[in-house]
Amino acid sequence: MNRLSHIRKTLPVNIQENIDFPNIEFVLLDYNSADGLEDWVRANMMHHIESGILKYYRTTEPAYFSMSHSKNMVSSLSSGNILCMIDGDNYAGANYAGWINSVFVKKGEDSVVSAFTSDGLKYIDMGGKIAFPRHLFTEARGFDESFVGYGMDDKDLLVRLEKAGGIPVTIEDKAFMRFIEHSQVERLSNYHLLNNLESLYVQPADLTPPVTALYVMNDNSFYEVVYKFDEKFSNEWHSTLGGWYVEKNGYKKGSFDRRKFKDTEIAWHKIESSNNYYIHLVKGFSECHNRIRYNENREGHGIVNPQGWGNGTVYLNFDYTTPMHCGEST
Repeated sequence: MNRLSHIRKTLPVNIQENIDFPNIEFVLLDYNSADGLEDWVRANMMHHIESGILKYYRTTEPAYFSMSHSKNMVSSLSSGNILCMIDGDNYAGANYAGWINSVFVKKGEDSVVSAFTSDGLKYIDMGGKIAFPRHLFTEARGFDESFVGYGMDDKDLLVRLEKAGGIPVTIEDKAFMRFIEHSQVERLSNYHLLNNLESLYVQPADLTPPVTALYVMNDNSFYEVVYKFDEKFSNEWHSTLGGWYVEKNGYKKGSFDRRKFKDTEIAWHKIESSNNYYIHLVKGFSECHNRIRYNENREGHGIVNPQGWGNGTVYLNFDYTTPMHCGEST
């Protein structure tokens, strides 16, 4: 969604550097972008669409970006037995498809490829570059769509793929680790929270943990979140955010009367959007929320996507006369 600045650089290169691999397809999902992506694809990529190597799908339904839902949609729209996820800011690398194929030949049909190591992720922008067999993806029930905003969706899927029998393989060749660096603001710009956040307040003002953050939304609702910190988990980036975490009951949502709120506002310290802590607290909202769900999934509590996953209406290659349903039902 709204990543034309990246797609126009990465997609032509990714196709050109992998076009010789047989039976390859590129599936691009336009998740209701408003930055001219459709016009750019029509003007620059028609020869790949006509050759069949590129399929361009567009959905006009989402108002905000959902990492899990968008990836489930695009996965259901692909036809291969091996699915290779490539974020819009990532370069695949020359003959990446050939290397992926060799992994599945050598390691077996249950291989699960990612940039994650036992120590975590070297580059945050590489988290979305994963490859896995379709049958394991179906067994794992896709990316967890209960995740909100940014963070942990890929690691969560990897854990569940491995539980389903996946064999982890790490990308180590630097030629497959190129990406376009960008700011945290750009990373979060299409999610619901950043687009609807009116004001952000904290207690205490010096951010000594535990920290209570108050997210005041444009629609007169608010989220009150209690962030806790444990030094012994400061190097743990999977279960916690470098030691920061929110307990399951640490998120509260409500509505407020603006006139009454003015009377209590003095008790809170406002964090301006120009303050570095502002974007960290926006990112932390979803990162910590999703880690709660990640830990539940890892421990096997509940069913992922009980109502199905990746469901929605799309249009193929600019044909708006023929709506298509995609996704998986229960």
